[in-house]
Parts: sequence; structure tokens; C-alpha cells
Amino acid sequence: MQTRSKSGIFKPRVFSTELIVTEPTTIYEAFSSKEWTLAAQEEYEALLRNNTWDLVLLLANRELWAANGSSSLNDNRMELLLNIEEAGIDFHETFSPVVKPTTIRVVLALAVKFGWQLRQVDINNAFLNGDLSEEIYMVQPPSFEQQHGGQNLVCRLTKIYSGSFKANSYGSSKGVPYANGYFDKPNITFAVNKVCQFMHRPLDQYFKTVKRILRYLQSIMEYGLHFTAAVSLDLVGFSDANWGTDVDDRQSTTGFCVFLGGNPVAWGSKKQQVISRSTAEAEYRSLAHTATEVVWLESLLSELHVVPSKKATIWYDNFRAVAVSANPLNVGHVPAQDQVADIFTKPLSAPLFTKFRSSLKVVTR
Repeated sequence: MQTRSKSGIFKPRVFSTELIVTEPTTIYEAFSSKEWTLAAQEEYEALLRNNTWDLVLLLANRELWAANGSSSLNDNRMELLLNIEEAGIDFHETFSPVVKPTTIRVVLALAVKFGWQLRQVDINNAFLNGDLSEEIYMVQPPSFEQQHGGQNLVCRLTKIYSGSFKANSYGSSKGVPYANGYFDKPNITFAVNKVCQFMHRPLDQYFKTVKRILRYLQSIMEYGLHFTAAVSLDLVGFSDANWGTDVDDRQSTTGFCVFLGGNPVAWGSKKQQVISRSTAEAEYRSLAHTATEVVWLESLLSELHVVPSKKATIWYDNFRAVAVSANPLNVGHVPAQDQVADIFTKPLSAPLFTKFRSSLKVVTR
């Protein structure tokens, strides 16, 4: 009997990407998880070690300040009730400051240039220095309440508490940093960007592509970014575009990379949001995107009181895009065989891929 499988006809398999793990919205939901309970215990112990409050009896003429805005101010004293806030009612989102990977690479490049010593930092809690002049009372954290003689105690704050966060930074001895991680693998940027476009409906062929990327990563475990001391701190960018290569929507792909003192600090691969009607239009959009990245880096260096040795330059391999460019940045033409940004826009032959990978300072230890 002739079946579909014997004829080479297969129905694509659809895989579900729905996650059932959700973050707790209240402290009581958090205590149902062993991991969240441990995190809460560590936070509570850190507050005690910092002497954030003293446990006292609440006077009878004091009222608690509720999360809906009602409060009682008596003799420059305020009582707080903070544990009844609910997500979506009292607040809608939280903010956690996260540094851009580009900023980290810029600091690494500067550390190599100026011979700075890098040390690893692991911050668990953050407190604002300075003692309180006012008396602020707060209820005890849920599930950590203590009593005295059968009476409930409240927390009289002694220090301003700003919250807690977790942070890790690069650790290295004085010398040349060697970064090895996902966001420091520019040679897989295009491939990862491509497969991420199908996360909403992943099929078997895309999972095969992901496995191929993982096999490639396994084969280059000893590869990473190698930063070297530069003679001058100049910003040099490379920009490129692949016009209308997506057969589904005919959108183009932008690719760019920026070097600071010869070390790669910024790169990216992104599908353009609009359809370009010509190669020159797609190339110019990519050039404009790279220019904004270079300007942002110049602003960052200015905040760090670092002055580049000369005016920033962006290299492009399209004469028409270069001809219509008029901005404070230098824009020059580079031959296609030397356009390192090609690695962010399209699949390349093995020799060319290896060449550009080396140009991006991705080398073995």
C-alpha cells in the first residue's frame, strides 16, 4: 500500500511554546514555592543584618497608613501598611535597572586601554545611606511576625530601604578580558535572529535549525571575544542590508557592528519594519540605524569623560547609500569582500564566515 510517508509527504508538527510557570503576585503565593520562600528568607535576614528597623509596640493613638492613600500624620510620625498591595490594582509594573551588554563591552574596552583592574561584583541588597529623622512605622513582613506578651509588634524604620536586586558583572584580573557568553557570540546573531522570527509557530524544521545552532555552539566552546589594548580610541562602524530576502513579507534585514579601539562593542541583526522598494532604500535604512547606534555610543563615552581620537566613521558597500548620506559622521565605501557586517544579514560561505568571525575578534583562548 502506498502511504503518504512512503511518498515523502509529511504533515508539519506544531510544537507548543506556552509556559505554565508564572511569577507570584502576592507574598502568600510566593510562600507556596520553595525557591521563592528561600529568597524571601534571605531578603528578611539581610534586612535584619542592616538594622533596618526596631520592633516596638504601636501606640494606641496611631493609625496605619493603607496602600489606597489614606494616612495619619501625628507629631511628624507616620505608620505604613505595605503588605496589602496587589498587582494590577495598586501597581501595574515594576522597574529593575539593567545595564545594556553594549555598555559592558565599552567598559571592558576602556579597561584594556587604560589598564584598569576588573573585579567581580555580586550585589544582593541595596540600601540608601542615611538615618531617618522622622519616625516611620511599618507592619512586620507577612509570615515573619513576632509578638511581645501576646501583643503584635510593628517595625519602626531606622534606615531608608530602597529595595533589593541581583547583579553580576565580569570578573577578570588586570589585563586582557576574555568574554565568553551568549551575548558575546556575534557570529550567531543572524542565525538566532532568524529562528526567533518563528517562535509564535515553531515547526519541526525550525527546531532542526535550533539544534544545528546548538551543535555549532558546542563546537566553539573555547571561542570568545578577545579584547586587545588599542593605540587610539576611535569609533568605526560597518553597516549592511540584505534587500527583500524574506519570501513571506519581502522585508529586508539590517546588520551592523561597531568597534571601539578595534574591539567590537555593538552589533545586531534585525528585520526592517517596512518594505523597501529598492536596494538603495534598504541600504540607507540600515545606514541610518547604524548611525543612531554610533551616536548613542558617542553619548555614552561623553558621560564617561572619554573623547574618541577622531570623528566616527561608518563603512558601507553601497555607493548610492554613501552618496546620499549627509550627517556629522564620516561615511565611506568598503568593498563587499571586506564588509564584516555581512555576517549579520545573510548566510555566508564557510571561508567568508570564518574570515568575518575573526574580524569580530571571536577567537580561541
